[in-house]
Amino acid sequence: MSELGLLPSMSRNVVFIYLDSVRKDYFDEYAPRLAALADTSFEQCRAPSGWSLPSHASLLSGTLAHQHGISPKGQQTFEALPLSETFLSRLPNHMKIGVSGNTFASEAFAFDQYFDDFITYSGYKLFQRGQLRSDIVDPAIDSAIRRYAAFVRTSLSEPYPLRTLGNGVYSKVAAGRWLLSALPGVTVSGGDATRMSQTARQLVTNTDEPYFLFMNYMDAHSPFTDENFFSEGPYDVPNEWHSDTLPTDVRITPEPFDDHQQDRDYYRDLYANSIDYLDRTLEPFIRWLVDTANHETTVVVTADHGESLGYPDDEYMIGHSNLCEAIAHVPFVVVNPPDSSPELIDEYTSHLDVGDLLVEFANDCPVPESIGRDRVFAEVLRAGGIKRSDSEDIPHLNRAVRSLWDSQTRFVWDSNGHCDEYTVDPDKPTRQTHVRSLNSPPEVEQTAFDAPIGTFADIDSAGIDVSETTEDRLRELGYL
Repeated sequence: MSELGLLPSMSRNVVFIYLDSVRKDYFDEYAPRLAALADTSFEQCRAPSGWSLPSHASLLSGTLAHQHGISPKGQQTFEALPLSETFLSRLPNHMKIGVSGNTFASEAFAFDQYFDDFITYSGYKLFQRGQLRSDIVDPAIDSAIRRYAAFVRTSLSEPYPLRTLGNGVYSKVAAGRWLLSALPGVTVSGGDATRMSQTARQLVTNTDEPYFLFMNYMDAHSPFTDENFFSEGPYDVPNEWHSDTLPTDVRITPEPFDDHQQDRDYYRDLYANSIDYLDRTLEPFIRWLVDTANHETTVVVTADHGESLGYPDDEYMIGHSNLCEAIAHVPFVVVNPPDSSPELIDEYTSHLDVGDLLVEFANDCPVPESIGRDRVFAEVLRAGGIKRSDSEDIPHLNRAVRSLWDSQTRFVWDSNGHCDEYTVDPDKPTRQTHVRSLNSPPEVEQTAFDAPIGTFADIDSAGIDVSETTEDRLRELGYL
């Protein structure tokens, strides 16, 4: 890698954007603006895990979940991963800033420790620097008057008291919402991506260059409902339809459930619309980042994992409770990379190498020729993510899963003793064809992993100690 310690004037701003849950094939079809804006595309990028917490830790550390330990089997927050063990420690001249709508990538899980300035975005807030009433008031207070009095009293001791009070007014009083939305610099129209991008603009404007900006957009993550900022879809989704209409069994069971095909179509349509909305929203935001900065600015857009949409190749499941190709194969495009970077990279690449790549960009070095891999790996140490009440007796949600890609062959094996071989077509993203079942994992597991997959059988997650607000958000996202 290039030597570090270059003068700040020679450094680039680097922006890293996660589009949470966006799979490669849907990105290719529904994000044409971002694809056209990109100068470099990594066509065969694989995420290192199937859900956000271990994927973010793998990005930061360059290691798999069983190595960095941030998983249901080990530590469940980023407190277990110090800054010195992340690529961010190699950006000493950069201001490190972040805006994230992902609960796992927030202060609730100690993700903010890596940044000089970090904002956890919430769609329930008008002012992102302020707090929500539910964050600072004891829910056990039984009187509404006493709760509001406690809210006002506690708000005044917050770092941003007026913004916290404003959030309270905005969330409860219709007239106050109208008045507050008229303030300069306040954005209330559009979806979360619109408001989150505006928050990031304000953060960047007030940050010294060079900077490293991390962002995680959750717009393509369920739950879904039809939004007035969505485009017209082919299925004419009813206004009252909600993704929670799909029963849990249909989401997490690898069976066709033909009687729920219309609901699947609605889900896919709203998922596609969410990516289209991200595409329309991020294209001008990225142009602004590149065009208005004093330093050259490189922007990376990818996903922490993809999404199963109930197709046969997705094992008929919906969400990200497995490790099929639709979960692992993610988009990865780069806008305004340093000179001499290639336009297209067809070799396998992994998020495990992205930290090194971002450091190269920060030091004005192009995509290195060595970025491709002959083999890539991924794993989840609990296929269902955090322990849920509906997953207690479902073996395929309580298992660990690993995957290896080698040429056009893919192996998938789990802690329940299953191992399968697939073929993948580089020209058909997220598609996989079953070849055969095997009696044991490939021999490479013994050298590529520090522990056999059986080590992680029967994972019992004891739960996560988070605030009531965070717990509610995780439940809304389907993790609890």
